Amino acid sequence: MFKAIPDNPNAANKYIKSDGNMLSQIYGSADVTSYWIADMEFPIASPITEAMQQLVHRETYSYEFDSETVFKEIALWNKNRHNLTLDPKQFVQVPGVLSAIALLIREFTEKGDGVLIQTPVYHQFRRLIESAGRVTVSNPLAIEKGRYVMDFKAFENQLRDGNVKMVLLCNPHNPVGRVWSKDELEKMVAIAKKHQTLIVSDEVHGDIVFDGAEFSSIASFDYENTIAIIGSPAKNFGLNSISNGYIYSENNELKEAIKSTVASMSLDHGNAYVPEPC
Repeated sequence: MFKAIPDNPNAANKYIKSDGNMLSQIYGSADVTSYWIADMEFPIASPITEAMQQLVHRETYSYEFDSETVFKEIALWNKNRHNLTLDPKQFVQVPGVLSAIALLIREFTEKGDGVLIQTPVYHQFRRLIESAGRVTVSNPLAIEKGRYVMDFKAFENQLRDGNVKMVLLCNPHNPVGRVWSKDELEKMVAIAKKHQTLIVSDEVHGDIVFDGAEFSSIASFDYENTIAIIGSPAKNFGLNSISNGYIYSENNELKEAIKSTVASMSLDHGNAYVPEPC
């Protein structure tokens, strides 16, 4: 049964959202109530707690990661929730979404290349791009009738210019909250396809949508030059401090390149604390 308040709300913790130093850095004062959006206040689902307790009760934390089963369950979850058919063999294990984006930027672009983002967007995108020696190309979202929309004219002009080698899509968009429609994504894909530009899609919030909105993964479109970061259990299931993530691509060449680089850096060893989807 869903609970709104943890059984031990006052248990000792070092949550960033209540850390005085962090609050002072962000807000200029520690004397604030943080309306945090990066993680939730609700307890995680009880089946997840029970699965973690089973691991704790074993009293042994040997190396363990059943990637075949986990990826089959993730594919099944997406089929049941989004009617999205995914091949479990096309997933690659990574430590988390941000580390995945950083890796993809370095793998598929060169220093000085442009990486396009649709601003205002999650501030870490710019940091990851510029710390890798790439150039941030801003494609500002437009506002029509009080709603954020993509500026496709500017988008195509920026891709036509030739320096943009990667589009870093955020879907659903953080922070504006847009769940991009199928029509909008089709237009984006058509333009990217015309200019043969790689699309990398951060879809970590894909399950957090209001009634009436429908999430469409970039993996569902007919364009082989795409990489969908289907996500991580962090946002959907409240497991933010348990690092884990997944990359997905139907393009075998892209997938094998990612898999090779991930393995060369020993980033594919997994995390036993990632339960199968409920």
